[in-house]
Amino acid sequence: MRQEEIAAIYPLTALQAEMLNRIGRSGQNGLYLQCGTFTLEGVLERDTFLHSWQMLFAAHAILRTVFVQHPRAGAYQVVVKMYRFPAAF
Repeated sequence: MRQEEIAAIYPLTALQAEMLNRIGRSGQNGLYLQCGTFTLEGVLERDTFLHSWQMLFAAHAILRTVFVQHPRAGAYQVVVKMYRFPAAF
């Protein structure tokens, strides 16, 4: 990740830090992922659909937040400036 892509950097909350510690102790790979699949009926205007998702990501920093582990400084929340919605049609 390049510095110009970063909007903000925050320390982890106590809850986030504890979740990462538990994952580390459990031997899991560290991924916490929520996925959803949707079936839409009717005519879909793809450009409008994708644009609305992009607007949502642009408006809400939490949807652009990733967690980064630094070898010496520990873990941080990093908010990226832009995120491309990964849609498959």
